[in-house]
Amino acid sequence: MSLISFSIFMGKAFLCLLFLLLRISIFAKPFGDAEKDSVNWLTKISHLIDNTATPVVYPSDSTIKGDAKFEYFDSVFKAQNKFRVENIFLGYRYSDAQKRYSILLEPLIYHVAYNTVQGLAIDPTIGFDKKLTDTKSYQITARVGYGFSNKIMYGDGKFSYNYNQNRFAKISLSAGKDILQFNNNAISPIVNTLYTLLLKDNFIKLFEKYFTRIEHQTEITNGLITISSVEYSDRNPLLNTSNFSIAKSDKEFRSNDPQKENNQGFAFKRNQSFDVSLALRFTPYQKYFFAGGKKQIMESHYPTFTVFYKRAIPIIWRSDVDLDLLKLGFEGKLKFKRLGALNYSIEGGYFLNRTSMTFMDWKYFNGNQTLYSSFTGKDFQLLDYYTNSTNYQYAEAHLEYNFNGFFLNKIPLISKAKIQELITANFLLTNNRVQYTELGIGLKKSFVRVDYVFGLGQGNYISSGLRFGFIF
Repeated sequence: MSLISFSIFMGKAFLCLLFLLLRISIFAKPFGDAEKDSVNWLTKISHLIDNTATPVVYPSDSTIKGDAKFEYFDSVFKAQNKFRVENIFLGYRYSDAQKRYSILLEPLIYHVAYNTVQGLAIDPTIGFDKKLTDTKSYQITARVGYGFSNKIMYGDGKFSYNYNQNRFAKISLSAGKDILQFNNNAISPIVNTLYTLLLKDNFIKLFEKYFTRIEHQTEITNGLITISSVEYSDRNPLLNTSNFSIAKSDKEFRSNDPQKENNQGFAFKRNQSFDVSLALRFTPYQKYFFAGGKKQIMESHYPTFTVFYKRAIPIIWRSDVDLDLLKLGFEGKLKFKRLGALNYSIEGGYFLNRTSMTFMDWKYFNGNQTLYSSFTGKDFQLLDYYTNSTNYQYAEAHLEYNFNGFFLNKIPLISKAKIQELITANFLLTNNRVQYTELGIGLKKSFVRVDYVFGLGQGNYISSGLRFGFIF
């Protein structure tokens, strides 16, 4: 594809996206201001999912002067604490202001999915949050799941103690049995469910993991946070057990092996891993303020730098994995007043030691093979979930420029729609010299975003596609 042809195609794609969002704006107009309507709609949805649309706010210790102080709060929480049938599916929160605790039942609609390994899977989750003082609290989370096709029950629990809110200091212990993706949460279970049932595309690849993990986090000085962890895990392979699909197609499901889609056997041998990790996050000249006795971080003009080191130690409790991984990166946002803003995220990594490791220990990149995108600013829109994974060295960069309506706001009529223009660029380089680039254009209207993306390999056109998503 020549440069002229590419430019013409980009122009046509941009006009198509503009037309699509204008249609959204036009249809929304009779119901009132589109921007306000979308905000109100999101607020209603948030209220349905969580009875307290905003976080629970407890009165400060210094303002408590007796039980009378809680009369107002009791009346408010009494109304909010009323349980309704729809709360089983949309979530429920019970709060007690005087005893300073809350119980949260997460929306069941977020914890029901279908995949070819488990079949129909459900994992309801409940949490308990207890506030001890203005800066100290603890949380307990429990989850129990079951796959109706492979008939495997799993579950885990986590305890977190926040012992100094002003230093973001906390320690947590988690343990249990989980079903995880090789590429950690590469695809949403809901999106995978739709593609599996409707199109016979089972993108998700899973394995079983027993684990115990301890993690600690604290702010050493303003802007510098350390996160350390120790984890022991026992990993087991899984096979497809269900081939149900609504799609009337002769297409066969892929296997549960992310490397060999036709392999009907186990993707790997059972193995154990004992690893320790340390991460440092530093934001220079970080600004903050205190609200309600809590430290709140302000948006910074400076990037946040990250250093991450992981060591998997063999022999300890029969651990099989022996590796060292070092990652360096930085991310941030640059604002240009009326010209919009640039979001950027750059990371490089190197396996210093790879004596013994399995495929789930490799570095994966956040790809996407579906029409829907979460637009996190750290993902590729056309990249396969596993093909470009590496166990050696890599570098990736993600750039997103939002013009914030700088061009379209100057066009009569179109300016009333308040549509934002975006351009994106994603780059990937691995040890195998896989040079991959994505260039995209997009439009954003309120919480709806539509992009058209081109994928280039070694400078040559590979593919292109439309992506849409909802930004909440």
